[in-house]
Amino acid sequence: MISIITSAYNAELTLAQTIRSVLAQSCHNIEYLIVNHGSTDSTSQIIDQFAAQDCRVKHLTIETNSRYIGRALNYALQFAKGEYIAFLDADDTYEPSFLDVMLTNIEHGHLDLAVCGFHRVNECNKIIRTDTIGSSFLVSGPNGYNQLWQQFLTASFGYLYVWWNKLYRRSFLDKNHLQFPEDSYVHGDALFQAKLLAHMPRMYCSSDALVNWRCVLGSSSYGTYKKGYYKEAADAAWAFSKLTERFLLDQNMQKSCCERLLFSLPHLQRLRYYQGSLSEQCSELIDWITYPPYWNLVTKSGAQAKINQYLKTYIEEKLEEI
Repeated sequence: MISIITSAYNAELTLAQTIRSVLAQSCHNIEYLIVNHGSTDSTSQIIDQFAAQDCRVKHLTIETNSRYIGRALNYALQFAKGEYIAFLDADDTYEPSFLDVMLTNIEHGHLDLAVCGFHRVNECNKIIRTDTIGSSFLVSGPNGYNQLWQQFLTASFGYLYVWWNKLYRRSFLDKNHLQFPEDSYVHGDALFQAKLLAHMPRMYCSSDALVNWRCVLGSSSYGTYKKGYYKEAADAAWAFSKLTERFLLDQNMQKSCCERLLFSLPHLQRLRYYQGSLSEQCSELIDWITYPPYWNLVTKSGAQAKINQYLKTYIEEKLEEI
C-alpha cells in the first residue's frame, strides 16, 4: 500500500482538484491522509465530502492553525499504514500515472526512493516550464551520487529539494529517524531532503515529469516573503552545499553548483515580495547578507561580484522610489 499525505490550510480553491488527481491514479492500493490544520474556510467540508464517497480518503484534524507544514506531515505519518509514502501539497496535482511509475521504479532493485520531474503550472494549469534531469538513471554509492550532482550543473535543484515529486520507502525513513522540521515556514522540504540525502538512499531518478506544481503569486511557496525567510533559505542551501562538497569530486564543479544553489533557494530577488516599509526592507537586506550561512555560500561559490552588482541595482531601485 502507498500512503499519500496532504497538509491543507484554507485550501478550498484548489483542494478538490488535488484530491481528484490522487483518486484518479491508475494505482488503486492507496490511502489518502489529508490533515486539516485550523482552516477557517470550507476545507473541512470538502475533505468530508470526498471521504464519504471514497473510503481511501482519511480526514485528520489539528485544531490549532499552524503554517508550519512539517508539523502536519509528522502528525499524519503516525497514522500512515503504507509501505511507501508520498506527499502532495494542497494546491498541486499528480499526473494519472504518477504512483504506478514511481512504484515500479522503487520496487525494481528494492530501492529507498524514487524521484521524478515536475511541471510548473499557472492558475489555469498551463505549463510554464518543466524541471527535470536529462535522462533517467539509478543512483547508488559514491559514483552514483557524483553522477547525480553533475546533473545540477544545468538542471534545477528543485528536482532534489522538494518533497512532492518523490516516493519514499517507509522503512528507510524510520530506520534513519527522518522527520520534517516543525519550525520551518517555507523550506522544510529542502531541509528534510538534505538530511535524507546525507544517508545516501539508493534511488531511481526519472526524467518523466509526473507532478504539477501550481505557481500562483501569493501562495506560501511562490511570490511571497515572510520576515526572516532568508534564514531558512540560506540554511537549506548551505546544507546542500555540504552535500555538494561530499558528492562532487571536481572542485570547479563544486563551485559552479554552489553558485547555482546561491541563486536558487536564497535568491535575493525574493526580497522584492516583502511588504514591509523601506527601512524594514533595508534592515532585512542587511540581516540577510550578513547571515553567516548565506555569506559563507557567497564566498564558497566565488559570487561576490554578482552579489555586489545585485545589491547596487537593488539600492538604486529603492532610491528611485523615495
